[in-house]
Order: sequence, then structure tokens, then C-alpha cells
Amino acid sequence: MKYPPIKILFQDDYFIAVEKPSGVFVHPMEKRGLEEKNNLLKRVKEQTGHYLYPVNRIDRPVSGVVLFALNKEATRKMQDIWKDDETKKHYLALCKGVLENPGEFSFPLKDDNGNEKPSCTAYKPIFSFLPNFLP
Repeated sequence: MKYPPIKILFQDDYFIAVEKPSGVFVHPMEKRGLEEKNNLLKRVKEQTGHYLYPVNRIDRPVSGVVLFALNKEATRKMQDIWKDDETKKHYLALCKGVLENPGEFSFPLKDDNGNEKPSCTAYKPIFSFLPNFLP
């Protein structure tokens, strides 16, 4: 099956940032015994001809920016920055339903080794698409 090209947002000698469509895994995944062939890593590699090292991941149903490094050293350096407690990550999301007040989700998440790390996500509604006549 032929897939549409992946949009490249940035590229230099060390990194490629791309727009991941929703419904696509970042890595090849085994799904019920069958390899998922529609993955971002494979598609960007075929499109650019580069061997790629994923720096970050986002879930399959989510669209957004994924960063690939072009060598192991660039991967390590960027992941060190990414994981540093001083690094702040900001996301803009569309949500189904209504969020009227700011809030936060605060609970530990497991890292790749199964160790729990503190995690806190603060959110703030900035706009609602619902018409005024809905309850």
C-alpha cells in the first residue's frame, strides 16, 4: 500500500522533525502477531534515505511533531536535554467535551525500566467550540 508523504517540518545535519499523522505508530509494532507496516520510522526512512533514531514518541491516536536524530550522538544529547528536569514541555490539544476550569493530573508514570517517576500535567482551557445555545 502506498502512503502519502510525511510532512517534514525541519531538517539539518543532525535532526529531522516531522508531522506524525494520527493512527500511525512511531516504531514498528507487533499487533496480534502481525507486524504493523504503517509506521513513521519506516516511512520517513524511505522518504529521506536516512537511518533514523527516534528522540521522542507520541501515542498512535495522536498527531503531532516527532523528532528523529541522524546519529547516535545527537540522539543521546537531545534525549539528555529532553529528560532534564529543567526542560518544560508544552502541548496544545483539542479535547472532546467541555473543560471549564484549569486543573492538573498528578500521578507517577513508569519509565522504560519500569521505575516510577513523578509526573504532573497542568491544563488550562483556552477556547470552546461549542455554540452558546447548548446546555
